[in-house]
Amino acid sequence: MDRINISALDDLIAIYFGQDYDLFDDSEEIEPKIDAFLAASHKGLQHAVIDDIDLFLKECDDLEADFRTHYRGTFVPENWGTTPAKFLDLVKARIREHLQASGHLV
Repeated sequence: MDRINISALDDLIAIYFGQDYDLFDDSEEIEPKIDAFLAASHKGLQHAVIDDIDLFLKECDDLEADFRTHYRGTFVPENWGTTPAKFLDLVKARIREHLQASGHLV
C-alpha cells in the first residue's frame, strides 16, 4: 500500500478507539464510540471518513496486514471482537445511516 492521506479515519480511530476511548464510553463496545463520533462531528467530517475508508480499501494489497501496519497498535480490531474489514464496514454503515437520517447523504 502506498502512503495515503486518510487523516479523518486516522483521527476517528485515534480519538475514539485509542488509549482514552473510555472518555466517550467505558464499555468494550464499538457502536457507542461511533455514536459519540457522530454526535460530535459535522457532516463534512463524516463524509471524509467514508471517503477515507473507500480510499484505504482501494489502496490495500492485504487489508489485515495493511491495517495492522498503518495503525501499529493504536487500534487492534481483534481486541474488540472484530476484524479490520468488519470494523470498517460497520463505521461506514453507521455513518451512512446517520447521514441518511439527517438528510445529508448525497
